Amino acid sequence: METDNLNIGSIFVYNDDIAYSISESEHTDSKSESLSYFFRWKDGWSKQELQLEAVSIAVCEKPEIQVFIIGNMGNLFRWGKNGFSPEVIDISEEGPQHYGNIRNTATIDGHVYVVGMGRTVYKNDDVGSWIRHDYDIRDAEGSVGFNAIGGYQEDELYAVGFDGEIFYYNGNKWNQVKSPTKLILNAVVCTPNSKVYACGQNGTLLFGRYDKWEIINQKVVTDTFLSAVWFLDKLYLSTSKGLFQYTEAQGMKEVTKLPENELIPGASFNVLSCSENWLWSAGRKLIMRTKDGKHWEKVSIS
Repeated sequence: METDNLNIGSIFVYNDDIAYSISESEHTDSKSESLSYFFRWKDGWSKQELQLEAVSIAVCEKPEIQVFIIGNMGNLFRWGKNGFSPEVIDISEEGPQHYGNIRNTATIDGHVYVVGMGRTVYKNDDVGSWIRHDYDIRDAEGSVGFNAIGGYQEDELYAVGFDGEIFYYNGNKWNQVKSPTKLILNAVVCTPNSKVYACGQNGTLLFGRYDKWEIINQKVVTDTFLSAVWFLDKLYLSTSKGLFQYTEAQGMKEVTKLPENELIPGASFNVLSCSENWLWSAGRKLIMRTKDGKHWEKVSIS
């Protein structure tokens, strides 16, 4: 299956040698059961078909190394030493399937967290069980929600999402932070230099930590930021049309555009993920990667 037949949904770069991606075939019958493709990169791609509408990937190392392929309604596949195992995060009436879609997942301090509509937050604990992490903030109406979660450790987490909401978890409870924007936030990045960035709609970029947040006024990007990562001591951000780099010293600048001379119709950027030495970008019909943030190579799935 060629890349131009796939709608690539997400990517997770585990280390310099291994990456995981999920996608759907654009030829899948809409009346049939949801089908996703799980790809593993190690000197080339291997593929597994999975019966779910996958939205995100994460890897945990507690209690053992496992890959989580998360579905939009709280269903998932866990891939470990015993192969692929289907499960549901919460089968009760309080489960995410009753509050709206799961939006994203992240690995923080060795554990996998998932977030979604209704301010849903779940954590996979040390014995591999899912526990609710949102008892004091869950919105029963589901009119708000989280698009991303990040953190330095289990007692310092940040969740961002609709209406510009920012929530900070201090190890005891979630606290809603006064946000300087009402625009949708799609990503949050906790950097080694002790600053946390959040980005989203209409080129919105914020920085802060704990309960203090400010807007970074940049005029380069007005499209919506979809994803962000910290790579080679710089913040990299994606829109559907371009990839950008931000530093305090140099501000915002574009680092690459869609490769128009060989562009597949419908291709775009979306999710960023990185290891120590590789930065990958995965979007609809297009996967690219770089070692220096300047020179990009296209990675075909076949």
